[in-house]
Amino acid sequence: MAANSTSNLASRAIWYIESNSRGDLSLESIAEVCGVSPYHLTRCFHILTGLPLMRYVRRRRLSQAAEKLAAGAPDILQLALDAGYNSHEAFSRAFKSQFGKSPEAYRASDEETRSGIMEVAKVETTGQNIAQPRFEIAAARRFMGIRKRYDMEDPSGIPDQWQHFVGHLGSISNQVGTSTYGLIMNVDPEGTFEYMSAVQVREGATAQDGLETVDLEGQRYAVFQHTDHVSTIRHTMGWIWNEWLPNSGYNPPEAPSMEVYGTNFDPITGSGGFEVWIPVTKK
Repeated sequence: MAANSTSNLASRAIWYIESNSRGDLSLESIAEVCGVSPYHLTRCFHILTGLPLMRYVRRRRLSQAAEKLAAGAPDILQLALDAGYNSHEAFSRAFKSQFGKSPEAYRASDEETRSGIMEVAKVETTGQNIAQPRFEIAAARRFMGIRKRYDMEDPSGIPDQWQHFVGHLGSISNQVGTSTYGLIMNVDPEGTFEYMSAVQVREGATAQDGLETVDLEGQRYAVFQHTDHVSTIRHTMGWIWNEWLPNSGYNPPEAPSMEVYGTNFDPITGSGGFEVWIPVTKK
């Protein structure tokens, strides 16, 4: 199915999830309906909602089951099957993890003691003032820095990672230029990604002082200007993945994207703007 420019990508995914709660809700099936790759949908949904797509699907299905239990549904096995679980035991483990109670205990509990329901995600309209990108073809490059893996629901350690990395600036041998880079890579559909605070170094440079190196292949990029405070980056990223990419004639390959911080960016205040580099290939 082709992407529909009259509605944004994340909203289409949410509509399909809510309308087909008992059907096939694999990442691949949702992405096919939305007309994009599973990787594209994974990145978009995370940016717009703060949740991994399949984790959202599981929590919404369990929430629907919990609402039926609260209404007195007697057949727990049928609820398990409707929620995509093959057994009462697997369903009960997942249910207790989300709600802190077994399905039987949840059904018997008072309304005041029930919690854990996930409501339907809401997607904000973003990026109205973002300019169209320019395109760059970058050669293969090597980066050196600090790399850590984060859960999509809690990437709060990234600012502290940057503070740690800034202490290395000025002492990294073979550095190329003065820009610093935030590399987003190895995105896991189940809910994690790697983030690297880095500088570019010359080919052949070796890791030093607890830092590591990563090599990126040559790639075409769409380059966007983020001119607002760094704290609003989610709006720019949301617009790119949710609205621009589905209607651009480009696909995002499974390659690292980059935040590029030049001399105008002030790491103390978070102001000054920076660039967002998204890898693209022609459809």
